Amino acid sequence: MSGADASGRERPLVTLAFSSLRLGGIQRGMLSLAAGILARGVAVDLLVLDPQGELRDAVPPGASLVPVGATRTWRAALPLAGYLRRRRPAAVLASQTHLNVAMLVARALARVPTRVVASEHVALDAVLAQAGGWKERLFPL
Repeated sequence: MSGADASGRERPLVTLAFSSLRLGGIQRGMLSLAAGILARGVAVDLLVLDPQGELRDAVPPGASLVPVGATRTWRAALPLAGYLRRRRPAAVLASQTHLNVAMLVARALARVPTRVVASEHVALDAVLAQAGGWKERLFPL
């Protein structure tokens, strides 16, 4: 699905999926990405498990905040599948391991052509600090 711009032309829809609007690096990054996508004339849905948090007021104007309707990620696959069937975004960028898995399961259940990009966010300095030998330092993940 898409939205119409001011001239009536259809705009593609991109969905950014993350856990909450609490303070955190993933959340700030997704909100910044949403603003950049919106600036290019693409519609954005912010799909979150928990729509509450300190960053709620930082949602960019023009972005749609969409609560998933599940309090736990492992319960989110069916509501996510329903969202994908209703909104039919061109692409979904999911973040965090559990949400990535839930979104991939939801896409399979929904049987829609939406592209799902699963992303992992790691504090590499913390991983390297725990690494014991040279192999772990060269190949931390």
